[in-house]
Amino acid sequence: MINISVEQLNSLTKRFCDGSIIGHNKAVFMLAVSTGEEKIDGYVILPEQMKLIQNMINENMALYEKEYGPITNLSKVEQPIISPLQLNRPPRRKPSEDNMDEF
Repeated sequence: MINISVEQLNSLTKRFCDGSIIGHNKAVFMLAVSTGEEKIDGYVILPEQMKLIQNMINENMALYEKEYGPITNLSKVEQPIISPLQLNRPPRRKPSEDNMDEF
């Protein structure tokens, strides 16, 4: 676990995440995050570290929703969410269901 102050966290360079996907095998979790700039960063995470991340996310989600109200369940959102980075770019077309290699 890293030991970082709020000031250090606030000073880090940040990119807006507009999409992510996660997978796993027996040894590791793999996380890919897109930044809306046609860039994807990939991370390999040990299961023990992923459990710590899950606990931190759960704790922070509960605090966020307590302060700001519930977050919409994305599985119920019909329109794609547009990030601020996408506002100045036309949206990419979705691949057809029979050819997922179109992206």
